[in-house]
Amino acid sequence: MSRYKARRPLYIILGMLFLFFGFLPSKTLVFPRLIKVSKNQPNLEAILAQEQIECLQELAQSYLLKAGRVDCLNLRRQGIKFRLLSFYSPIKIYIEI
Repeated sequence: MSRYKARRPLYIILGMLFLFFGFLPSKTLVFPRLIKVSKNQPNLEAILAQEQIECLQELAQSYLLKAGRVDCLNLRRQGIKFRLLSFYSPIKIYIEI
């Protein structure tokens, strides 16, 4: 019983942290993804503007986009096909061939 009383502040702090991080929006806790979207899809530009997805680079036949998990789900739901290249990190250098 004495061990529980000694660890009570630790349990309280852990519980508060769990509650704090449990109620944060999921977009803040997940890493964005680097995806490649082909340009020949109907209404692509309108959907990207509506979802406010950041375009990192426009290539000849596709776009490189930085999108979160929710953004990827919304793109799939709207019929946009894309390829997940990697999890986005501003430190990495990406070369698309």
